[in-house]
Amino acid sequence: MRNFPYARKALLHRITAGYGQPSADVAGGRRGHCQAWQALAHLRRMPSTSSIDAFLASALRGDDPAWPGDWLAEMAARVADRIAFHGIDYALFSRADMRPGWPKALLQGLRRGAMDRVFWEEMHVRALLRVLGGLRQASVESVLLKGTALAYGIYPDPAARGRGDTDLLVRETDVKAAREVLKSAGFVRANEPFGLYFQEMWVQARDDGQDHIVDLHWRPVDSPVLQQALCAEDCFADTCEVQGLGQGANMPDRVSLFLHGALNQAWHARFGYSMGATKVFGGERLVWACDTHLLVSAFEARDWGNLAERALAGGSAPVCIAALEWARTALGTEVPGDVFERLATAETDTPVMRYLHSESNQARFVADLRETPGVREKGRLLAGALFPPAWHLRQLYPDDADSPLAFLHMRRLSRNFTRSGRLLRR
Repeated sequence: MRNFPYARKALLHRITAGYGQPSADVAGGRRGHCQAWQALAHLRRMPSTSSIDAFLASALRGDDPAWPGDWLAEMAARVADRIAFHGIDYALFSRADMRPGWPKALLQGLRRGAMDRVFWEEMHVRALLRVLGGLRQASVESVLLKGTALAYGIYPDPAARGRGDTDLLVRETDVKAAREVLKSAGFVRANEPFGLYFQEMWVQARDDGQDHIVDLHWRPVDSPVLQQALCAEDCFADTCEVQGLGQGANMPDRVSLFLHGALNQAWHARFGYSMGATKVFGGERLVWACDTHLLVSAFEARDWGNLAERALAGGSAPVCIAALEWARTALGTEVPGDVFERLATAETDTPVMRYLHSESNQARFVADLRETPGVREKGRLLAGALFPPAWHLRQLYPDDADSPLAFLHMRRLSRNFTRSGRLLRR
């Protein structure tokens, strides 16, 4: 009932309305109160979000659960919302014939989502292959990260790994050449969210609205502090070819993919991520549990040992534990007990964990600045933070959007300078 405070308040108002007032039809009044209490009881029987998530996890495990008898048909919309949140419509539709009693409208929605996913995949891979071919011709070494690497590297069907873009890592010395390849493939540099220092967003616009996005990275994570846990050379050190994308399509080793995914989950749990126009917080999406499950199910003993060593050395053991625990809880993923023991004994007060737990944007920026090597690199990071692009300033101060840029810069600096200065002196 905690999920429906306003509904409960409205019902209680209906129930108590008229108390102390004479009724011309006592029987009718009793019937009205009875109906209101029945409606309130119905709301109390509506499953919680955690119950829906457990039901969906059971379906992903292959348990093929029947639609619960006390879930009314109108529950389908809530379940559909959770399916969208978890990014698992295609995975559920692939076994639609094993969904006894599921509402027809929900199954039809899964079918539409799966068809959309297949169509997007076919169009996106065409655009991606052109980029990868151009990089190969330009002798630019690249590595696919996150969703696309997982889709083609570990999933039996790439369409089963929902995503909205492709993350592509190149060496910093190859960024200019990679930009030229993207331009020649029909991509245009977009206004990526302010505060990103080691990546750019490139968009290929389409008339049908199915735009294709490539996030060009030269560091796998955008924070110098978090790069202690995973740096670019880690991703280039032991690459393997991505089947289905041809020669020159590579991805990091499985341990690096897992570490990247675990850091990504921790980041989104702490700072949120965008789903359409909504910002969502939480690291427990079932699609991420599927990623972990498929990755570590193929681990050999040396992979587990490598993971433990790298997590301990990089200070990321707690985020690795969280990712493994989520996969084990949701999908029954098997993890060697000695691995959990090694990770559990790790230091938790590390720069990586302090960064993820920090409540202050300024404190995190100062930590990144301190971790950045060299005066020149520190200057680039500081300039990027102090002088954001014009579009960001006008978005930040819509009431003064027509003012000179110098004024908007001064307004923003005056707000942040004092706090940042205090942190730098610590």
